[in-house]
Amino acid sequence: MTRVIHAMTLWVSLTAMLSGAAVAQTTKGTISGQASDTSGAVLQGSQVQLLPVGIKVASDALGKFVFTDLAAGEYKVVISYLGFKPFEANVNLRDGENQYVDAHLVLLR
Repeated sequence: MTRVIHAMTLWVSLTAMLSGAAVAQTTKGTISGQASDTSGAVLQGSQVQLLPVGIKVASDALGKFVFTDLAAGEYKVVISYLGFKPFEANVNLRDGENQYVDAHLVLLR
């Protein structure tokens, strides 16, 4: 009976250590991209919002943006610029993954 208890204790201990190691290995991901118009001209200062977390950034002088330290999950990138239709992209970010969004905004008519 004592052997069975020791074996069960060892199994429980190993299982806990292995599951703890798996949790410790999770890494955050990144969503980055560039905002431009349909001709490829950069849209500096575009408002870029990451939903559902609600983080907002502005694209830089090259139209680039980045969201770092993101947990795996479903996100929506919404980009707006005066005179253009808003751009939306759904991103399914996996653990430790880096996703790129190439956004081409269309002029309003």
